[in-house]
Amino acid sequence: MDELAACDADDTTARLTLQFRMATLLLTRNYNLADHHFRELLVVDADDPVCRDRWGVINRAMTGRVPKPLADGSASP
Repeated sequence: MDELAACDADDTTARLTLQFRMATLLLTRNYNLADHHFRELLVVDADDPVCRDRWGVINRAMTGRVPKPLADGSASP
């Protein structure tokens, strides 16, 4: 995480490399995945809105900014 924070925002290659490493680490800690799963999950296509959204979720997870679940109790709107 410190490496990503310290990475030059203009160095796209370095940022993507760190993001791939971090995403792979998180996925391997939580799932039993084979190499072909990573090739499917960690695709980057800047022209694909679904891909951009997926990487937005990945980046939020890597930085601890995952949305909290909504409350279902009587205090919820």
